[in-house]
Amino acid sequence: MLRSIIAIAGGYLSIAILTMLTFAVLFNFFPGVFSGGFSPLPWVLLILAFGFIYALAGGYITAYLATQARFNHVLALAGLMVVLGFSSAIFSSAAQPLWYQLALIVLGLAGVLLGGRWRVSQEVGK
Repeated sequence: MLRSIIAIAGGYLSIAILTMLTFAVLFNFFPGVFSGGFSPLPWVLLILAFGFIYALAGGYITAYLATQARFNHVLALAGLMVVLGFSSAIFSSAAQPLWYQLALIVLGLAGVLLGGRWRVSQEVGK
């Protein structure tokens, strides 16, 4: 049970930490882009791409840390990401367009599932 919590939390924390570090760097090097209002489309697409890559890493890490039923742990992380994504969309609906919120949810879900599947497929190949 503890190992399951560690696996899911590890995957989620990896996504969260990578995201926070990326925003910290972007805010410091490009402060004008993120000041007030929604960012220009190229930046939004870059942020979505980073989010997908970080979700891949989170899914992979979750499957790596789980000792049994690896993909079930990845599914738990994916479910957590969907719940948190919809919660964020509801509570920040005025700050960000709906399409962006939905894109975050879909890309996060896809990234976690693909990253987890990638790790699980490495186990099968051994």
